[in-house]
Amino acid sequence: MPLERFASHATDVDRAEREMQQIWPTTRLGRDPDHRFAYEQTVLSDASASFIRLHIGTRLERASTRLDDAFMIGRRSGGGYVYRTDGKAGSRSAVMLFHPGSVQADIHDLKIDLVSLSRSEAQRVAAGLVGAESATLRFGGVGARTAKLERYWAALHEHVLREVLADDELASNDLIRGQAVRSLLVAAFAAFPIEILGDAGYADGALPAAVRRAVEYAESHAAEAISVDDLAAAARLTSRGLQAAFRRHLDTTPSEYLRRVRLARAHEELREADPTAGATVRGIARRWGFGNGARFARAYREAYGVAPVATLRG
Repeated sequence: MPLERFASHATDVDRAEREMQQIWPTTRLGRDPDHRFAYEQTVLSDASASFIRLHIGTRLERASTRLDDAFMIGRRSGGGYVYRTDGKAGSRSAVMLFHPGSVQADIHDLKIDLVSLSRSEAQRVAAGLVGAESATLRFGGVGARTAKLERYWAALHEHVLREVLADDELASNDLIRGQAVRSLLVAAFAAFPIEILGDAGYADGALPAAVRRAVEYAESHAAEAISVDDLAAAARLTSRGLQAAFRRHLDTTPSEYLRRVRLARAHEELREADPTAGATVRGIARRWGFGNGARFARAYREAYGVAPVATLRG
């Protein structure tokens, strides 16, 4: 993802409006000849996010723009403003959420750090969190859910600005910058009233493709020393996303599902094995990943109603 940096300043509204339109193309600024105008803006931007430091040093009414493919979170450090976002009255807190849609504001000597987050990137991250093939976002209020979550967001945002973006080497590293944006998105989903609506992408009761990939991997590699991380990699989800997907669609966890598969394979082998040829419950259990014989026997009895030795002896 190519990284762009630019800075601009102006003492006339027309130029400031043109500069701001590089980030928000529909920006319109009100005109007030009775107040001296001053504007400064610095921007660091890529395809997934833009980090904007903005100072409008005047009283300005009827400023407006529209967010079509992004949403924003702002952290005010000076001045003030009254705004509406997507038809909702804005937050009076120092940290505020701007919904996709129209934004209108009356500004008074405003200093604010903004993060404009790509809606498509946000939906991609959200889908991974809930274990869906895709996801949409539903925006509720405009402030953080709690004061503690607001402080959490502000601290993370400050960390990204100071420790990542202020360092040219780190900011230019796509992997590091991408992880920073992902961390901000995950924090935003937790801190603000943004509901994730998973679109499973399947029909007629079939499992979504991500869960299906994990299930097939578990079935075909059950005899190997695989972990939940391996299942998540096969599903192309994060481990957390896979946990959520299994809970949602199978009402279990990935580790429990893998344990059931291995128990079923041990059951099949016990039924086919010949104890006179040296087959033992302990050997079969260990072959399928059950190192504790007592726990295996208990789980087996719960699943099949008999002791594993009874199945072996047929």
